[in-house]
Amino acid sequence: MQRLIVQLRETTSCDHLVADWWFFDGLQLTSQGNAISPEQMATTWQHLQQQAAFAKQGRLVEVVLFAPAHRVHMRLLNVSKGQGRHLNRVLPYLMEPFLGQSVDEMHFVAAPAQDEKVWAFAVAHSHMLAWQIWSAVFTDYRVSLFALPCLLSTTATEKVTELLGECFQFQCEQWCWLPKNLMPQQATSVLDGISVNQILNQSKTWARFNLLQARYQVRCQRNTTLQPWRWAAVLSLLAFSAYSLNTYLDTQSLNQQAQYWETTANQAFLKLLPEEGRVVNLTRQMAARLQHVREVSAEQVASAYEVLTMLDSVRDDTAKTQGLQSIAWQPQSYRFEWRTNSRTELERIQQILSSKGVELEQTVRQEQGYLGVFRAQGVAL
Repeated sequence: MQRLIVQLRETTSCDHLVADWWFFDGLQLTSQGNAISPEQMATTWQHLQQQAAFAKQGRLVEVVLFAPAHRVHMRLLNVSKGQGRHLNRVLPYLMEPFLGQSVDEMHFVAAPAQDEKVWAFAVAHSHMLAWQIWSAVFTDYRVSLFALPCLLSTTATEKVTELLGECFQFQCEQWCWLPKNLMPQQATSVLDGISVNQILNQSKTWARFNLLQARYQVRCQRNTTLQPWRWAAVLSLLAFSAYSLNTYLDTQSLNQQAQYWETTANQAFLKLLPEEGRVVNLTRQMAARLQHVREVSAEQVASAYEVLTMLDSVRDDTAKTQGLQSIAWQPQSYRFEWRTNSRTELERIQQILSSKGVELEQTVRQEQGYLGVFRAQGVAL
């Protein structure tokens, strides 16, 4: 079998990738190099296929891509038998406590480990789309995309291992990527491209760790040399994939802006109307508030003359009380005080005024009797 191993690396940003590659004929390394773009990788791949050794009849070809070291979360999870039967459904919820972003934005893959344990992988959809542009170069061959530490799954220890120039350590049931300037200790073992090829040759069970599953699954069309016209189709596919990725990233940016303005609007609404408590549906709550304002505005309010006439009629009905003490205009209302000799008389006054739309604000007991403070809606003179 011939195998092409490609390690993707990020440079200035997550969507700017380069690749190191090694091409093996069996266990022999025949060539290696690097590519700074999918287009350059496609050209290199075409040259490799034109080599005589590559074109041997019946020769199988396998392409193995490794994702950027720090972009895939790989964790060992305990699962019950019930969870194991529905692992694809429950995996996002089992992984959610260990992730720093919404599970809706993540792609999940699980593979059996031992007993009631599984290896779980989580990676953002945006990264998968970026890596698919590179895997599209090899669509007519068996393509796999792995997280680098999956090669260490059988030797999960706390010793630091360097793999294709990246360092990993197994801690707290997770394979952790270690920046070289923050490594707690020197790597106890170093695995280069030749070592990786040997590990891949030892077993065919690596397919269970393939990240190209579910929506990202790649079907191998054939395993023979592509005709020259096919490369035009491949390059067109690469261009379309790049366009799709840019569209997706633009959509993500717009969604983030929409979320920002929605949060800002909610905060402004609560600042103006703190009595609302929280925002459940801003549109409905604003509509309800506007309706309330319209209803209040539509209510008939009394003029100063009507208020004084009303108070005069109440005074005639309650001649035995001490009567009106003061009246004052406040914004949109009249505030007045009424004193009675007893609480019973004050309650009777309250009933009369309530029937006329006047509210009792406060009752004060005094030496001369009881003082009631009332408020009536009205308009200024």
